[in-house]
Amino acid sequence: MKNKGNFTMINKWFVGMECVIIAALIGLRIKNLWCGIAAFFALLCIFCIPIVRGILSILCSAFDAIIVYNIAIQYLSAPVAGIMTFCAFWLFIRLHRKTGVVMDKETGQEEPEPSSAEKYYEQAYYQITHNHYYDMLHDNGKYGEYMIYEKLRNFEKSGGKFLFNCYLDRGNNKTTEIDVLLICGSGIFVFESKNYNGWIYGKGWEKNWTQLFPLGKGLSEKIQFYNPLKQNETHIKYLKDYVGSNIPIFSIVVFADKCTLKRVNTKGSSGYVVQLKQLVSTVNQCKEQTGNVLSKAEILDLYHQLYPYSQASQEVKEKHIQDVQDYKNLLNTNKEENKGVQMLVCPRCGSPMVLRTIKRGKNIGDVFYGCSAFPDCRYTREVPESQKSIK
Repeated sequence: MKNKGNFTMINKWFVGMECVIIAALIGLRIKNLWCGIAAFFALLCIFCIPIVRGILSILCSAFDAIIVYNIAIQYLSAPVAGIMTFCAFWLFIRLHRKTGVVMDKETGQEEPEPSSAEKYYEQAYYQITHNHYYDMLHDNGKYGEYMIYEKLRNFEKSGGKFLFNCYLDRGNNKTTEIDVLLICGSGIFVFESKNYNGWIYGKGWEKNWTQLFPLGKGLSEKIQFYNPLKQNETHIKYLKDYVGSNIPIFSIVVFADKCTLKRVNTKGSSGYVVQLKQLVSTVNQCKEQTGNVLSKAEILDLYHQLYPYSQASQEVKEKHIQDVQDYKNLLNTNKEENKGVQMLVCPRCGSPMVLRTIKRGKNIGDVFYGCSAFPDCRYTREVPESQKSIK
């Protein structure tokens, strides 16, 4: 397991050695010692600038690969030397990435705080999940889980303990996966991470919720997903088999700030649905309800009891993924109908538009599009002539 000291040493030694080699070659090329020394310190300074060092790392990898080519071409044929050069470039890029030197492309997600990869490897999230910093940044699910931890990390100061990706047995050779657990004096918080974008619609009692992606001109793409409140209820049901029913357990579904909760109603469920920006206040609200019911010793006992389930084997993880995929396939039995579904959305409130028929008056029998949020929203839209045969 990496720690901060080892990571820092590897990072500094790697960058330092590379700067020495490149600066020495520059000095020899120009035949000026002072130019080489100046190049060394200039490279060190540039490597300290996060925005620039990613580009410099790629250039250095290319420079190192050229050195390999110049040496290889003296002893090997050009095609073989070319292959060796390509492999060397790939290896140097991997080394830069492994040591946390390469700064990857923007992913459209906000940078976690602290954004330093160096500090990341000291945190509980890495120590439990072993997810590499850049793998976490570019995996939507892992990033969402990490941001929950990052928002609540201060609870560690008061004795709180975190666990991630706990695979609990639910019988019939199946498991249920809890994204994030926080064990603290007020009880256990079970977080279901939904690092989604688009518009979210759902009610506590519904089996499936909807994610809409506006496509413009009143059209959108619709994707259904299992009700996350019910998903967390399942998590808690099996969690109680391990910890009992006397400990307060809170269910919180966390959506990313980049999405919009259009029409989300938690009625029929005891859980909370919040966005990341509301997470800390929601947890504090729950803590005020119960006060302190667990001692530090009890928190540690629960942590050690549940920790093994956060270290599931790759076989267990793959089996769980397959079970989830089987459910999704069942949900979308008719793939041709569900693939790329387009529907109209209300430009006023964002709710789906539905086809309605006029039941009285001089236009009886005519069809029109009306907002599904009626009577709260009374927006209507005419049906194009080409579609009026629907009636």
